Amino acid sequence: MKKVLCLIMVFALCFATVGYASEATPTDMKSNKKSSKRATPTDVSEDIDSVSIFGKEVNGNYENEFLGLGFKLKDWHLYSEQELAAVNQVSNDLISSKVEQDIGLADNLTIMMASAQDDKASINIVLRNMKEYVDAINTMGVDNVIASSLDASREMYTQVGFENVKVDGAKIGIENKDYAGTSVYYEVQGVPTYLKQIWLVRGDYVAYITITSMNEDTTDEIVKNLYHLK
Repeated sequence: MKKVLCLIMVFALCFATVGYASEATPTDMKSNKKSSKRATPTDVSEDIDSVSIFGKEVNGNYENEFLGLGFKLKDWHLYSEQELAAVNQVSNDLISSKVEQDIGLADNLTIMMASAQDDKASINIVLRNMKEYVDAINTMGVDNVIASSLDASREMYTQVGFENVKVDGAKIGIENKDYAGTSVYYEVQGVPTYLKQIWLVRGDYVAYITITSMNEDTTDEIVKNLYHLK
């Protein structure tokens, strides 16, 4: 159940987080055709340490220097490098080459995933190379980009097969700082799912931190496990 839930979430996320590419970004900044090659640590950037990109476990917590954030794992299962590689491969296998070429999903890379002991909640971080869009994102502001992408995100979640989809912009707090993001609700065969997603711009990249659970209050509590690195 745990791996199925996580893979469904990552698959949906790959679609939902690219909606703004056609909705919010100026048409004259559309990207060239992307390679369909699967993303690997060395594909991210030669000037960024791949260890920092993927983060590591420190004193029982997950910490990512590139993002400047950590997550209190407690009794959660942190996916290994081999498990992340499998998730990235499965995600790419689910996406047709035509879709990859049209909107650049081959640039998505899951850099962290962890699941709760009861298998009913998970967190993942997807990194996407947005070099061709980052200037427009910074100019518009992440809040405005998210607002412009909401309709496309709802449609894409629905196209994946989810029901009763609701997607709204949200401010999500990590300690004493608020970040732009989205609050999502959908159902899979009648089973409710609540999702909080934080958008972070780091250089040429956008990181999507996504927390998913079957209970809205649980999702809010899990967000509190995120913290800033000193």
